[in-house]
Amino acid sequence: MVGIINNKGDKGSKETLMNAIERFNEKCKTDEKLRNELRDVVKKVNIEIIDDKNYCFVLKNAMISGFDEGTVEKPDITIISNRETINGLMKKEISPFKAYATGKIKIKGSLMDLLRLKEFLN
Repeated sequence: MVGIINNKGDKGSKETLMNAIERFNEKCKTDEKLRNELRDVVKKVNIEIIDDKNYCFVLKNAMISGFDEGTVEKPDITIISNRETINGLMKKEISPFKAYATGKIKIKGSLMDLLRLKEFLN
């Protein structure tokens, strides 16, 4: 896969998110506890990157699918941040808790949804 490179030499948000989705889906395949926890879950997720494009996907039965540019109507979870923070989260340069506590990321959704999202952000 050819990476999208920005002027700082970093991969673009889209490729970074696609890689995170692949890792999450692989983890769900091998982690029975996580798979069972997410078995009947269906959630629509928007990722709003304020200095880049918006993305969306669906978490259904312990798998993320439908990743695309744009947004879905009536999302269950919305993640709002900038490109640097999203890339830092996916590269594990910043923890989800630190990003949230310092206001670098905002997440709209129920407490249960936020706890489920933790596995994607880690």
